[in-house]
Amino acid sequence: MKSDSERKRFYYAKNHEKTRRMRVHLSKELRSRLKQKKRSLLLRKGDVVLIMRGPGKGKNAKVIRSSHSKMRVFVEGVNVRNSKGREVLIALQPSNLMLVELDKTKERAALFSEEAFRKAEKKPEKKETKTTVKLDKPDIIEAEIVPDEKKEEKKPDIRPETSMANKKHEVKAEMAKVGKTSGSQHI
Repeated sequence: MKSDSERKRFYYAKNHEKTRRMRVHLSKELRSRLKQKKRSLLLRKGDVVLIMRGPGKGKNAKVIRSSHSKMRVFVEGVNVRNSKGREVLIALQPSNLMLVELDKTKERAALFSEEAFRKAEKKPEKKETKTTVKLDKPDIIEAEIVPDEKKEEKKPDIRPETSMANKKHEVKAEMAKVGKTSGSQHI
């Protein structure tokens, strides 16, 4: 078949045919936990995938949404800033992704053993550091400092930038607090 007609078929395919193309390869770990032999599964919102090609290559990311009509997948953390300054998700092809963790459903529970749905538990690592303190005396004291486990690291505040209109309102509000009038008001 000629490439033109193949491309046309791909573009004008019916929705049920496009949905079939939304299948994603399984990682070797997930394939080993299958009850039946399968190489790929249909992608769902909430699954965790490994990006093999394209922007964010090598990242593990959670699927936010998938568009069956456009045959594209949108994942967390793979975005671009548009001309208006907003964060916009980048559409990825399902062929460039690999399924790493599953979201549990009835159909998938029939296919996989229970081990496939257990998420890897991360154990907090205890950092032990040795410090050497020199005193006025020639003695050297070694002390072990172990950070408290109760203290949590502060996560950076990640918010999308506000639009210019919001910034103008914020500036006007600040000026009103100080007691100055904005430029639009006359004395």
